[in-house]
Amino acid sequence: MIHKLRNVPVREMIRALEQDGFQYKRRKGSQRVYRHPDGRRVVIHKTTKGTVLFNFWL
Repeated sequence: MIHKLRNVPVREMIRALEQDGFQYKRRKGSQRVYRHPDGRRVVIHKTTKGTVLFNFWL
């Protein structure tokens, strides 16, 4: 089942990731990569509206 995700402001998403233990690793263009000490990675794609599209690698 596919769930719809709401648009999330970039700052709100980054704050939530950092509170969960993710650390900023690198950036290329509009993509920011965050990594958790247990190996999980998150790539945040910033849109022109200031919201994010994101992919998870678990």
